[in-house]
Amino acid sequence: MAPENFRNAEYTHKVDVFSFAIVAWEVLMRKRAYTGLYLTADQVAEGVATLSLRPSLPSSWPRQQSALLAAMWAAEASDRPEMALVLKALEELQPRGCAG
Repeated sequence: MAPENFRNAEYTHKVDVFSFAIVAWEVLMRKRAYTGLYLTADQVAEGVATLSLRPSLPSSWPRQQSALLAAMWAAEASDRPEMALVLKALEELQPRGCAG
């Protein structure tokens, strides 16, 4: 859940950018975000909204990849990139010679 959802702030397309970042992290890590924290769903939502709770970014990841995810799950919706920019960044991260 994007922070603005918890705070009942304006709902925009940027909630999808936030959600995509979390799902991308889960795919790359092959596990669910926030598991092992022993928090309820409500506690996770509150932590995301008020304490900037986010999954940890492994130091072994490429810097550009970590920076992209961090930008996508920014606390303020206005600080998140548009999906067109996310797509462009992902294309640039794709190894050369990979079909896509």
